[in-house]
Amino acid sequence: MTEQEQIGRERVEECLDRLEAGFRRRWDNNPEFRESLEGKNRDILIDLRDTGAWWIQVREGDLEAIVEDEPEDPDVGIEADADDFVDVFDGDLGPVQAYMTGKIEVDAGMRDLMLVKTFLG
Repeated sequence: MTEQEQIGRERVEECLDRLEAGFRRRWDNNPEFRESLEGKNRDILIDLRDTGAWWIQVREGDLEAIVEDEPEDPDVGIEADADDFVDVFDGDLGPVQAYMTGKIEVDAGMRDLMLVKTFLG
């Protein structure tokens, strides 16, 4: 792995750690948030072309795990380059702009898109 690839990987892992921490804060402090996710079971694939793939496991509305792996049949697929993913996550690139320009590709039904938006909030 090159130094540049290692830096990209570390930035992605930092974003995923922040995603989990933010989810936990909302889960612990917001009963309406928990209720909105109640009973939801979803496998979300984040496939970063140049860095690797991560699987976000949602069980009964709770974030069960984020693992470096790919689910066999994900409910939601998100594909991007690591830099674009981090830029969207950090707010440096708007998600709609990233989607419309093809920097981020999303494979999900409308209901799952809304769930992911709520989940990742």
